[in-house]
Amino acid sequence: MKIGKIYFVTFLILAIIFSGCGKRGDAEEEGKTVISFTAPAPPEHRAVYQQVMRIFMRKNPHIKVKFYPTTGQRYEERVQTEMLAGEAPDVLWWQDEYFPGMAQAGQFLDITPFIEAENYDLSDFFELGIKEFSFQGRQYGLPQAWGASIIFYNKDLFEKYGVEYNDDTWDWDAFIDACQRLTRDIDGDGKVDMFGIQAINASSYAFIPIWAAGAEVLNEDKTKCTINTPEARRAFRWWAERWTKHKIQIESFAEAGGGVVSIPDQAFAEGKVGMYETGAYFAFSLRSFTKFRWGIAYMPICPFTGKRSTRYYGDGYAIWAKSKHPQEAWELLKFLAGPVGQ
Repeated sequence: MKIGKIYFVTFLILAIIFSGCGKRGDAEEEGKTVISFTAPAPPEHRAVYQQVMRIFMRKNPHIKVKFYPTTGQRYEERVQTEMLAGEAPDVLWWQDEYFPGMAQAGQFLDITPFIEAENYDLSDFFELGIKEFSFQGRQYGLPQAWGASIIFYNKDLFEKYGVEYNDDTWDWDAFIDACQRLTRDIDGDGKVDMFGIQAINASSYAFIPIWAAGAEVLNEDKTKCTINTPEARRAFRWWAERWTKHKIQIESFAEAGGGVVSIPDQAFAEGKVGMYETGAYFAFSLRSFTKFRWGIAYMPICPFTGKRSTRYYGDGYAIWAKSKHPQEAWELLKFLAGPVGQ
C-alpha cells in the first residue's frame, strides 16, 4: 500500500475520533490578523526563523505571526494530531515523502487559485521541488530546500586506524573494506563499540544501490514494483549484508526522546561510527556539536555498472486546509519560500 493511501485511511478513521474537539479561535490582536506557523527547529534554526518572522511582520504590519518551533522527532505525528483536533497552525513545514498522503487526506489547502490569481511565477523554483508539492495537477505547497544524500566521515577515526579517506574512486568493495576496519571492540568485552557506517533511519536509502545497479524500484508511471529483478536483488543483498554478513552497521536505534539531534546523529557526533549516510543539511548542525575533523564524500560506485547514485529529498511549506485566514497564510507562505525566507 502506498504511503499516500495509508495516510488517507488513517485520517478518515482518526477524524471520527477527534470530531467535536475544539479549534483555535479566530484571533485578532491590536487590529492585526494573527496566524501561526510551525516547523521542526533546533536552537540554531530557531533563531533564523524568528528573524524571518520579524522581517515578514515589518513588511506586513497588518499580520502577526506566532511561531511554534518543535525539536526532536515525531514532528509529523504531533501536527497530524493538532489537525484532527482542529488546533493546527495556519502555515507549516512538511517533508516531501509524506506530502502526497496529506494532500489526499484533504489537510493541505489547494493554493492553485492564489497562484493563478496573481500569476505567481513558479519558474524561479527547482522544477522537481514544485512537482514534489503538487498532487493530481494542483499545487498544495512551495519548496523550501532540497538536497542529496551524501556520506559524512570522521577524519580523526580514519587516521587513527590507518584508513584512507573516502574519495570519488571508492566502489562497494572499498566501502565495505573501510567499514570493516573501522568496526571495533574497543574495550575488549566481546561487543562492538564502534561501527563503520550508520544511515539515518530511512528505508529509502536502500534504493540508492538499487539505482546505481541500473535497476528501478517502480516502473515509470509508478503503478508496478520492479524491484524483483536480478540487478535489484543483487544490490539489495549488498545493502542488507552490511548488517547480516559484515556486521559493520549499527543494528537499530530506539526512538529519540526529544533532543536537539536524533539518535543516529548523536552516534556520529560522539565518535561511535566512522561514517554516516544522511542529507547534506546535516552539515549545518554538525558544525555546532562536534569536536573532531570531518569530511564529506559521494556514495560508492556500483562495481557492476561503474555508476553511483544518490537520493533526492526536499521539504517545503503548506497551508492547513482549515486555516481561517488563508489569504494571510498565503502571504506568509510566499515569503517563506521567497528570497528572504530562503
